[in-house]
Formats: sequence, structure tokens, C-alpha cells
Amino acid sequence: MLRGMVFIDHMNFDIALQKYYRGLGKATPKLDYNKLFKNICDQIPNVDFLKGFIFVPKPDDF
Repeated sequence: MLRGMVFIDHMNFDIALQKYYRGLGKATPKLDYNKLFKNICDQIPNVDFLKGFIFVPKPDDF
């Protein structure tokens, strides 16, 4: 069995998520990232997923 990891760029993912739900005329839901990673992993057969990473930019110092 193959091994794999999931990487999500939070900024781009969040922008796309908001744009998608605005297009539907709905409020953007709060996500459970544990469930998100599991659902992503379940869609690829024969891969044992080891880790998930979310890249979040460091906040600006104002």
C-alpha cells in the first residue's frame, strides 16, 4: 500500500471556500479539519495517509 500526506494552503482554501458559498447564496460553514482530512483521504483508494498539514501565514505585527 502507498503512503501519503495531505497539504492544504489555508489562505487559498479559505478564499475558494468563501467564494463557493457566496455563489450559492449561503453562509460559509465552520469546518472540522479532522473530518476534512479524513474525507479527502477516503477518496483515494489504496493509500495509507500518515499526516495532514495546514499552512497558515504568520500574522502581521501591527
